[in-house]
Order: sequence, then structure tokens, then C-alpha cells
Amino acid sequence: MHPDDAYAKEHENSLGKTECWFVLQADEGTKMVMGHHAKTKEEFVKAIENDDYDNLLNSFKIKAGDFFYIPSGTLHAICSGSLIYEAQQSSDITYRVYDYHRKDADGNDLPKTVISREYSSEWKPGDEPYYPVNDEKNGTLYEKYRGLAAKEEKVIFGGRLGEYKYYDMDAVIASALAMCENEL
Repeated sequence: MHPDDAYAKEHENSLGKTECWFVLQADEGTKMVMGHHAKTKEEFVKAIENDDYDNLLNSFKIKAGDFFYIPSGTLHAICSGSLIYEAQQSSDITYRVYDYHRKDADGNDLPKTVISREYSSEWKPGDEPYYPVNDEKNGTLYEKYRGLAAKEEKVIFGGRLGEYKYYDMDAVIASALAMCENEL
């Protein structure tokens, strides 16, 4: 789950995150999670404490061509067996309710809530470049990656990582829709 802009600004000094998914491919029976069935906070917490995610989470089957808008504050998950094109705001503060019993390096269960951050700000000299800096060195590196990507079959590279540049949300969605139109 990702916070909205107001909560993220107050508690994380960052932006929130709304996203959308376009299903490019899904194995038969593949599911996704969006929302939950708890009617109260107490019911929600009890389900988590009892590891009762089958009854808590709203999961449903997906297929190629499905499109989902996921507003900030919505519990959601992409499940295995799917290839999803994801367009999102340039923030990645994530609050995990359930992390599929993943383990740390020592084999211990990870905490139920994990906060991860992706820094979204304009790059300035001296900053760590979380996003590609459009200079000659990175342009050359991108061309190398683009050549390797062109050799891959059944793989679509898109978005800010696949195209090696920063996008605002409206441009990400436009790019995703154009790519899907071209591929489908």
C-alpha cells in the first residue's frame, strides 16, 4: 500500500503514489490483489495477526488486456504468473502488510510492515543519481543496454527504467498506452 501525497508529505517528507497496471500477459488462473474484506480496523488487525490472508485480501483472476487504476491507500499486489506494465507516480514509499513470509539474510521472518523509499527529486551536482542523468556517459550506457534489449524475445522494456529516463505520471501513462497499442 502507498500513502497519498498529504500523508507522505507529513510523515515521510515525500510524495505519495497512485499507479495503474495494464496486464500484458497472465497465466491461466493468475490472480491479483486489490482491496480487502475487513469491515473494521480490529477485524483487519486480527486477520493479519492470525495470518488469515485468504479471507482478508480481495483477490481475483486477471487476463491479458485488463487495466487497473490503483489509487493511493489501496492494498494491492501483483501475483506470480503475470506480466504487468505499471505506470506510477515517482515515489515508492511502500507499507507492506504481508510480505509472503520472506526471510532476511539470516533466515528470520521479515517484519510485517516494511518501508522502502525511492527518492524523487531533481538531481543536482553532488547528489546520488537515483534517476539517470542525461549526460554523455549515461547516453552511451543506455545505447549499450538498448542494443542488448533489442536481442531479447518476448520482453518489452518501457517506462523510466526501460527507456532510461525520468517521466512525469502523464507521460508514463501516454508511453504505456502507446506501447500497448503498438504491441497488441
